[in-house]
Amino acid sequence: MDDSEVQQIIKDAQLARQEGHMVFTAVAVKGLYKEAYTAWDISGLIEGVERQGWLLAHTSEMYVGIGTGNLRMTCVFRRHDW
Repeated sequence: MDDSEVQQIIKDAQLARQEGHMVFTAVAVKGLYKEAYTAWDISGLIEGVERQGWLLAHTSEMYVGIGTGNLRMTCVFRRHDW
């Protein structure tokens, strides 16, 4: 994921809140190059969406593409009034 993709998801979260949605789902795909890593881009995505009035409620992960090491992470957010 690059920064423009993260920023688009944050904008979508803001729009979903303005439209009155109660749930917002974001899907991130990250290529893995090692077993242990820090997913700064995904952390930034979660923080940015939560700043728009959402709270991370659930995540699920799965590897996609045989042998690619790509991780697909689905984040489900619920509307939250801070």
